[in-house]
Amino acid sequence: MNRVTVAATTLLAGLTLTACAPSSSDPQPVAQPDTTSSTTTPPPTTTAAKPATSKRGAIIKQVGEEGGTWTSEDGPKAYSFVLNSMELITDCKDSDTPLLKMSFTVETGPAVKESQIFNGFNFYTVDEKGRIDDDVYAWTVSSCVSDASGAIDAPLPNSTYEPVIVVEATSPTGIVGYRPHSSGPEAVSWEWNYPA
Repeated sequence: MNRVTVAATTLLAGLTLTACAPSSSDPQPVAQPDTTSSTTTPPPTTTAAKPATSKRGAIIKQVGEEGGTWTSEDGPKAYSFVLNSMELITDCKDSDTPLLKMSFTVETGPAVKESQIFNGFNFYTVDEKGRIDDDVYAWTVSSCVSDASGAIDAPLPNSTYEPVIVVEATSPTGIVGYRPHSSGPEAVSWEWNYPA
C-alpha cells in the first residue's frame, strides 16, 4: 500500500468520525417533563346530605321546612308542602282530648298523580312513651275549628292549596306524622314535634 492511499484513508476516517461526533456548539436535546401523573386525583363528588330521620324512618321536620314527593330522584315534583303553624287546642268541648290544628301550604307540581292528598287519615301521633296512634283525624270537631278542611281531592297540577288539618293530640307533647299512601324515593313519612 502506498503512502498516499494510507493518508487518504486515514483522513477520510477522521472526517467521518468528526461528522458523527456532536460539536460543542450544537444544541443538546432537553428532557421534557412527564405530563402524565401516575396518581390522578378524582374530581370531588357532591353528595346531598341525607335528612335526619326518626327511629321510625320518618324525615324529621321543623315548622316552616319544606317536604315533598317526586316521581323519581331526579324527576319532576309531584307535590311539596310546608307546615306553616301548629296550635294545641285544649278547650274544645266536643273533644275528650286536646286537638292539634295544623296549617299547611301545599304546591303541586306537573307530576301530581294522587287522587287525594293531605287526607287527615294519613296522620298519626306518637306520645311521650313512643306509642303510635294512627286513628287521630278529628273530622267531627268543626265546632271548635271553623277553618278545618278535609283532604285535597283530585289535586290539579301546578296549583297551591292551604289545607288545615286537625288531629287528636293523645298527649300534651309528642310527635305528629304525615304518611301519604304513595310517596317518592326520598321519603315515606314526615314528623314534627309538638307543641312547636
